[in-house]
Amino acid sequence: MRRNDKKAGSKGILLGILFIVTMVVTFLSMGLETVIPSATTMTEATLPVVAMLTGDGTEFNSLHGYTVAINQALMNDTLTPVPQNRKQDIVIHTYGAEVSEVSYKVRSLSDSSLIENTKVNELERDTDKITATLAIKNLIDDNVQYALEIVLKTPAHDEIHYYTRIVTGDDYGLESKFEFVKYFNACTMDQSRLSEIQKYIESSTSGSNSNYGKVNINSSLSQVGWGDIAPYAESQLIPKVKEISSDIAIITLNYRAGAVNEYDSYDSYNVYEYYRIRQTSSGFYLLNYEREANQIFDGKNDLTSSGKINLGIQSASTTEFSSDENSKYAYYVNEGSLWCFNTEDSVYTMVFSFNSDETDGIRENYGEHGIKILNVQDNGDSNFLVYGYMNRGEHEGEAGVSLCRYSYADNKVEERLYIPVDIPYDILSQNIGNVAYLSDENTFYILMDDTLYSVDLVSKEVMTVVSDLVDGTYAVSEDGSAIAYSLNGKPYATESIRVFNMADSSEHIIQAD
Repeated sequence: MRRNDKKAGSKGILLGILFIVTMVVTFLSMGLETVIPSATTMTEATLPVVAMLTGDGTEFNSLHGYTVAINQALMNDTLTPVPQNRKQDIVIHTYGAEVSEVSYKVRSLSDSSLIENTKVNELERDTDKITATLAIKNLIDDNVQYALEIVLKTPAHDEIHYYTRIVTGDDYGLESKFEFVKYFNACTMDQSRLSEIQKYIESSTSGSNSNYGKVNINSSLSQVGWGDIAPYAESQLIPKVKEISSDIAIITLNYRAGAVNEYDSYDSYNVYEYYRIRQTSSGFYLLNYEREANQIFDGKNDLTSSGKINLGIQSASTTEFSSDENSKYAYYVNEGSLWCFNTEDSVYTMVFSFNSDETDGIRENYGEHGIKILNVQDNGDSNFLVYGYMNRGEHEGEAGVSLCRYSYADNKVEERLYIPVDIPYDILSQNIGNVAYLSDENTFYILMDDTLYSVDLVSKEVMTVVSDLVDGTYAVSEDGSAIAYSLNGKPYATESIRVFNMADSSEHIIQAD
């Protein structure tokens, strides 16, 4: 936490693990300072980062490690085109970790059957990185996608898992595709070069020209070029391949940008860019382009004269928000961090964040997690969820759901319950946002794997409240305290609907005429 004063997986796995988690632990505890933001005491990130290398040594498909195995069939974030000789170079950024062993596994995507399990014997070590070659055996077919799992061993972790898909068989022209994407990106940030990319965009009235937070191929040239913001890249541009063939590729960029603001300081933005390109003998064609930019809130110069919080440029028009009944304490989520604003004292508090000012931010700023505010009390305390990939701290490298309570008076976050899962964030986020409710401070309801569970936070007893909650057969009240669902599990032709109030465990049945 930090304060800034403006006056200055599966059902079986879930049930089994919840019974094991029988103690309330402190997830993070941070000190309070008056004006200068205080540093978090959450343990720093420790896991290495693995990236693929082209033949020319360009890094792409940066992978973050999991300390527990994840359901690889659900991991579709990257596709690595392996050279035709099936020798894929990788680089391991160790961040000081002692990597004692590297191995890899190749599996079928259709049935997860193991095709190859090989230890890498030759590792070229440098001060803070290791390079190696994965000499994939001739056991895979051309133009067929497979699952690749790279496994590292360190003194702190017996196995750290890194996942990507692989495909081989074509000359993908990977380096030239990356060069085009980086060229286009550089032109958007340089007004003197903006005219060079005018031929690639398709400006029209249907384009988004009202918000720099959301831009596409139909936006105006000025909008694509950031107008008068004049940003610069603060982090390395590492391309991520989503899909690829010999001519067409989908490539994305995730990076942090900065720009000087009107207060003679600067703002930072998390930027996501999506490119769909075609490579021909005559050059490149841009088939689709999208960009999202979200300003990172820092509590500086962000309160308007009318007392409103200014989140700056954002790609969405809404954000996760909640307050107490008297609207004294306003909680909101910005770019993976949870903030609280005391409207009477005009004091901002960073309640929770994985970010760190002490490192390059590559591990901490990996945005594969979400935050859901469950409630805000009149004394400023709040209960909230952190779900997805845990960038650092006690659960670093795990995918899970953490139920936390923040004490405003003590400026301290305490973890009340942790549920490990084996599914990635993009899948998990589709569930968690639907139903998660804390009743009477001791009973927690959560929807996972189409089943609504209740957890007694004192005894840790888990009960199934409703099963087989298929999308389209249930609805949740605006405050999240009640759920109504079809008793026969069908969206239509149902004779009765049950309304269950999680606030007091009451229910009533609505019968059809």
